[in-house]
Order: sequence, then C-alpha cells, then structure tokens
Amino acid sequence: MKTTKFKPILFSTPMVQAILDDRKTQTWRIIKETPGVCIFCGCTDEDCSQCIEKTGKPCSWLNQDETVCSACWDFPTDKAKYQVDDVLWVRETFCESNHPIGKYIYKASLFNTGLKLKWKPSIFMPKSAVRIFLKVRNVRAERLQEISDEDCVKEGIIPLAMSAMQLAESGQLYFDYTKPTQIFNDGIQPFWSFCTLWSSINSAQNWEDNPFVWVYEFERIEKPDDFI
Repeated sequence: MKTTKFKPILFSTPMVQAILDDRKTQTWRIIKETPGVCIFCGCTDEDCSQCIEKTGKPCSWLNQDETVCSACWDFPTDKAKYQVDDVLWVRETFCESNHPIGKYIYKASLFNTGLKLKWKPSIFMPKSAVRIFLKVRNVRAERLQEISDEDCVKEGIIPLAMSAMQLAESGQLYFDYTKPTQIFNDGIQPFWSFCTLWSSINSAQNWEDNPFVWVYEFERIEKPDDFI
C-alpha cells in the first residue's frame, strides 16, 4: 500500500484567495539554474555519464544557457520537489485568536476588510492551523514564457467583470497587476496578465530571463484522515 507523502507549500495571500475561489489549479515554481550544470541530473559539461548511458554519446548541451544536457532534454520530473499523488498542505498568513469563529483566523479570508490583526508569516503556520490541502495531479517542466492562455487562467489570474458586448468584442480580459487597484483597469489578455502577476512576485527581470519552471497541477481535497 502506497504511503501518502505530505509536503508543505507556501502561497501568498492573493494566491490563497485564488485557490479558495477555485480559480487556481496549478503553480509554476522556478527551477534553479547554474550555467554548466544540468538542472535535471546535475551533471557538468565535462562529466556526464548519464548522457552516454542514455544516448550512447558524450554529453552535449542543448540550450543557450547550458543548463540542460542532452540526456535530460525530455525534461525528467523525478527531481521535482513535488511528485504526482503528493498531498500539499498550504501554509498561509494567519493569526491565533480567542474569537468564537475559531482558534485561527486567515488573512486570505479577511483580505481588504481593513481589520487590524497581528498576522504571522505563513512560514510559521503549524500543522494544526492548516485548512487547505492540494493533491498533485501532474508535474512537468517548461520554459516560463511558453505558458499557454489556458495555463495562465489556471494560475489564478483575476477575470474582469465585462458586459456581453465587451466579451463579444474582445473576449474575456484579465487584471493588470501593474495597476494598484482594479478600478479603471482596462484589462489585458491572459498571457500578459500572467506576465504582470509573475513580474510583481519575482521581478520583471526574472520574466525576461525566461527560466525553466516546474509546473504542478493540483486539485483541492478534504483534509486526509492520516494527516498529522
């Protein structure tokens, strides 16, 4: 019988809101790259026995930054932090309280309410406070800027309220995260909405660098009985 692996994962408050709203069903996480070291198998361009074993040829490097060797150009996922069927318990910004609604209060549930509480960073959330569980359904790797419009929507970008006439003219448009509020936000296509979201979290330069990322698809599940 396979034992479930429980692993923690951190999300920002807006992304927790997106999960709670059923808008976010995947997350893209940067794969650390070091020039001359394969991001998947860890070999160097001078020592790659895996290439010879898999391809019968000495190591060769197949992208301009020299971070993926020829043995790993099929993007193996065994080195990913999270694997299919892992259950992720979400750490989010919270506080402890004597309030009748419960021992724990979550910032994502009170976002934009103006309520002043002493929030604790998500990294300090104990297992007893966890309320969101995600089961990994698929893992893959790809370049950041190769994201499709469909995947942009799965990342939880915010759709703007639009009239039937507007939808007919331009299709669904999404929030521009470079603008401070949604008021007077004209909206942009999914790809560019995700670009502004990514840049607001990881920097515009990181978007331009176009790193490799792990793509984790997940579904929200009830708290497992064996979670301790």
